[in-house]
Amino acid sequence: MTVSREEGLILSSGRRVAWGSIQSVDQHAAPFRGGIDWGNNSSSLPWGCLWGLAIVAALAILYYVFLPVLALLSPWQPRVIVGLRDGEDLVFRDLESDDEFVRGVRDGIESASGPAANMLS
Repeated sequence: MTVSREEGLILSSGRRVAWGSIQSVDQHAAPFRGGIDWGNNSSSLPWGCLWGLAIVAALAILYYVFLPVLALLSPWQPRVIVGLRDGEDLVFRDLESDDEFVRGVRDGIESASGPAANMLS
């Protein structure tokens, strides 16, 4: 997929979506980003205690196995929804640079609407 300032969105199928036909774009961030932040208290954890290790192992399994699987099998995946004026929604999941994509689409929508539309809103 390509974001073209002149033409709009060029989908991998070859379909072209003009900026004027896009009504909105929404970005939904992915949950569970980043790692576990233990802070500076790691030295106070009772590493010699079997229960402490069991709790850490359980949390690691929950965080690194259960929650990512839950996120993959749910509608919580990161996605960008481009709403077209005719009512159709284009949904893009797991874009490599979703912030840049959303910024490019919003810039394209603004350039298509022209300065007169920006002064009215």
